[in-house]
Amino acid sequence: MADYRATISTSSPQTYSFDVAVREHRFTTGRSTSAPGESSGPGPFEMLASGLGACTGINISSFAKREKLPLEGFDIDVRIHRTDSETPNWQVTTEIALRGPLSDEQKQAILHSAEGCAVRKFFLSTPEIEEKLVDAPVTLASV
Repeated sequence: MADYRATISTSSPQTYSFDVAVREHRFTTGRSTSAPGESSGPGPFEMLASGLGACTGINISSFAKREKLPLEGFDIDVRIHRTDSETPNWQVTTEIALRGPLSDEQKQAILHSAEGCAVRKFFLSTPEIEEKLVDAPVTLASV
């Protein structure tokens, strides 16, 4: 079973800027904001959208390569937003633009392969989330 891990750290919680470590990769994230100069990186929902888009892209690329389809490239736009209703709900829209001399049948097959994305399946599931306090902090260097 796969185990995915990210470690998030901050020395100044007032700034809403956080250092993230994923394997050997380091980047910054923070609160999504439209105020100039306040954005330290992608916000949490933007990172969710990025993960879904990347996973979708992996599925599309793998399928097209395996089936030897004439796919020349693609663009994926993922949008996560709250609906405007009395009972707010979340909606995710993924738009996929395919490039290359593909038939309608090939395009539909690619779309079907995109729907098999593991992150999409995660979104559709009800994951269990456990939060607990620990005595010793995990440092970015130990990830």
